Amino acid sequence: MKCLKKRSEFSLQSKHNVSSFFSPKQVTKSVFKKYVVFKVLTKPLNFEVERRYSDFLWLRNYLAREFPGLYIPPMAPKDGKHFDEDYLNKRKEMLQAFVDDILEHPTLRVTQVFEDFLKIAGEDACSQLMTNYENK
Repeated sequence: MKCLKKRSEFSLQSKHNVSSFFSPKQVTKSVFKKYVVFKVLTKPLNFEVERRYSDFLWLRNYLAREFPGLYIPPMAPKDGKHFDEDYLNKRKEMLQAFVDDILEHPTLRVTQVFEDFLKIAGEDACSQLMTNYENK
């Protein structure tokens, strides 16, 4: 019971300071398939997930479609420098700013899709999450 109380005390809906921290990591699936994931650790909730840039882009597009008229933080366009360290650091900062802006927004921070995005781990689970929301 204490865990449930603690969980509700520090939820995305609370006024407590919630923050996410990012770190990029290169993933090699095969000789021809490499990509970067960003580990997102959300404190104090202890959510930890890995997300690709395209996952963040999906979230942004979903929020823009579901909340027309609300300011949705911008995303930098995708380009071909995926594995350059300076590029990854800039992208990490941009994604950090994107999530921080959502965490500051009183409406967007409490959406179920945003909470699910931050807490449902695993590449397959993330794909299923997106499919479920698209089919609602």
